[in-house]
Amino acid sequence: MTLSRVIPKLGVALTIVLIVGATLLAAPASAQDTVAYRVNAGAGALDANPNWTRDSKVKPSRFLVSTAVKITRVKRLVDTSNPSVPVGTPSKLFASGRLATGSSLKWAFPTEPGSYVLRLYFAETSRGAFKAGERVMDIAAEGKTVLENLDVFESVGADKALMKSFTVESDSVLNVSLDAVAGYPHINGLEVIRPTTTTPDPTPDPTPDPTPDPTPDPTPDPTPDPTPDPTPDPTGCTGVRVGLGDSLKDVADARPAGTTFCIEGSHEVSAPVMVQSGDQFIGNGAGSTSVFTRSARFVFDGSKSNGTRIAGLDISGATGDEACRPRCGRGIWPGTNMTVSSVRLHDNANQGVGGAGSGLVIENSEIFRNGSEDFIGCCGGGVKSGSSYTIRDSHVHDNIGNGIWCDVACPRFVVQNNVVEDNSRNGIRYEHGIHVSSEVANEGSALIVGNIVTGSNVSRNTPGGGIEINSASNVVIDRNTMGGTIEAAGIIVRGSRHELTGISIRDNALRGDTVSGCSLSGVTCLRNS
Repeated sequence: MTLSRVIPKLGVALTIVLIVGATLLAAPASAQDTVAYRVNAGAGALDANPNWTRDSKVKPSRFLVSTAVKITRVKRLVDTSNPSVPVGTPSKLFASGRLATGSSLKWAFPTEPGSYVLRLYFAETSRGAFKAGERVMDIAAEGKTVLENLDVFESVGADKALMKSFTVESDSVLNVSLDAVAGYPHINGLEVIRPTTTTPDPTPDPTPDPTPDPTPDPTPDPTPDPTPDPTPDPTGCTGVRVGLGDSLKDVADARPAGTTFCIEGSHEVSAPVMVQSGDQFIGNGAGSTSVFTRSARFVFDGSKSNGTRIAGLDISGATGDEACRPRCGRGIWPGTNMTVSSVRLHDNANQGVGGAGSGLVIENSEIFRNGSEDFIGCCGGGVKSGSSYTIRDSHVHDNIGNGIWCDVACPRFVVQNNVVEDNSRNGIRYEHGIHVSSEVANEGSALIVGNIVTGSNVSRNTPGGGIEINSASNVVIDRNTMGGTIEAAGIIVRGSRHELTGISIRDNALRGDTVSGCSLSGVTCLRNS
C-alpha cells in the first residue's frame, strides 16, 4: 500500500472478522474507544463530535487513494432506521457518496499498529441499481477479504442505509478496498475507531541520530486527527498565574529563568515576551487562551534560551517588512531545545515559528496564514529553520511561502504524520545553501514520512513541488500521500549546490501527482503510484 504514518517493520498485517453463521457482527466501540477518522464521502464536512471530514469534488479526502472516481448526490430522504446504523448517525451522510469509475475504490488511513473497528456506511440511491445484482462489491481490509458479494439493494432495499463493521488488526496504515463484482463500487461514509489503550511518550528525543538508517524503524507516534485542533495541556498547569488584566510581558520579565507561567484569557503585547532558559508558557488551550500583537516583531522571543516549552496558546500578529527581514515577523523565535505543543500559530508576517536553535520539537499544532509578500522567497511560510528540528502530528496550511522548511546547513530534519495543504510554495522543503561546505551538507539528513501533502504551489512558482529536496542528501521520503500539486511535480529532487546522494523516494501515494528527479545519480525511486 502507498500511505503510512511511520516506516513499519517488514511483516504481514492480519485481519480479523467476527462471524457467526453467515452474519457479520458489528464490533462495538466502548465508551473508552476513540473515533480516529470519519469521512463524509462525496461532500463537505458534517458537524458531529467529532466531525465527519470532507471528501468533496474540489478537495477530495486525504485518505482517498483511487483517482478514477466521481461523487454522487441525492435529494431524497434516506431511511436510517436499519439497526446496523448507529444511533446519531447524521442522515446527511447518505445524501452523498463516492463512486468508482473503475474496478476498485481504495482508501488508506494512517494508524498506529493495533486493533481497530472499521465501519462502512452504504445506501443504494442510484435508480439504475434498484435491482438485485446490479451493484455487488467485495470488501477488503489490510489486503484480506472481509466481506464477499455485498449487494446493498438486495440487503435492505432502495434509499435505505446500511452499516457494515469489522474488527481489523492494522499495521501502520489501515487499507480499505471496495472491489467490483458487478457494477461500480460506491460508499457513503467511512469510520475508523481505535481503543484508547496506549499513552504516548511525553518526552520524545528532540535530537535523533543524525545518520539515517536506510531502513529506519521508528516507534510509531500517536495518530492525529486529519485536521488537528490544538487542545489544552491535559496535565494542567502549576506555576505563576497570568490572568486577565495582567501584563504577560511584565510578569515574565519580573521572574527568574525556569518559571512556569499559567496563562488565562487573551493578552495583547506591544513588545516580545522574552523567554528565558527553562521557562514554560502554558495556556488553557488555543481555543480559549491567546497572546497576540499589533506592533511587536515577535510574539515570543526565546532566541537565547534553552530547554523551554510553549503550549496551549493561540499566537498571532508578529509584524515586519522588507527592511527588517529575514528575522522579524515571527510568532515564535525559539532557542535551543524548545517544545511547541498544542499551539495555534497564524497571521504572522514572516513565519509561525522561525530561526530555531537545534532540538526544536513542534507537535499537535496548527500553523496557518503566516507569511506575506515582504518575506516571500527568503523565509516566509509556516516553519523555517537552519538547525535540526522535528515537526509531527500537526496541520500546516494556507501559508504564504513554504509550509515546512529546513534550510542553510540543516543537520537533521524530521517531518512525520502531518497534514500539509494549500501552501503557496512547497508543502515541505529541505535544502542546503551554497555557502555550506560539501562536508557539512553531506552529513545532514531528513526523514519525511507519513505526511499528507496536498494543494501545494498555490502561487504557481517554478519549479514548485509538494515535497522538494534541493542540493541535500541522505533523505528518506516514505509513504506520504500527495495530490493536487499545482503546475509542478508532487515530489521533486534537484539542485547543483551539493552532490545528491542517499535519497530514497518510496511507497508514496501520488494521487495524480508525479515524481521528478528519479533519473538523477544518488536518487532511488520505488513503488510510488
